[in-house]
Amino acid sequence: MKKRLSQNDVVQNFKLKDENKNEVSLYDIKSKYILLDFWASWCGPCRKENKSISKYYGYFKESDFQIIGVSVDDNREKWKKALIDDKVKWISLWDSDKKINDQFGIVSYPTNYLLDSDFKIIDSNLNAEKLKLKLNELLK
Repeated sequence: MKKRLSQNDVVQNFKLKDENKNEVSLYDIKSKYILLDFWASWCGPCRKENKSISKYYGYFKESDFQIIGVSVDDNREKWKKALIDDKVKWISLWDSDKKINDQFGIVSYPTNYLLDSDFKIIDSNLNAEKLKLKLNELLK
């Protein structure tokens, strides 16, 4: 297990498959700010955050912001159902063997990192309200 990432660390590239089984590379995502969010369908706080963020995601997406959700679910169908139930419209990837999760040293959920366009961590573990405030500040 790798040491947990912290502010100013640069996140290394990784590739995972999305809900349509297409391979997605982190470094292919081109946005001014990216929220890298580790979660699971069985995690109550994760699901609550998904629903809260879904309410304003479209607004911030227009302002050059993207979310990459990384699910550690064991069950693909439960993961896909959670995406529908929570109205997740952002990029969602499946880390079923927890390889990426373990590389990042993630031990609790939800865990997220706010990245700049160079994939450097500028903040972490923002709940929906703190994320909204931070994005309002950054995207003025």
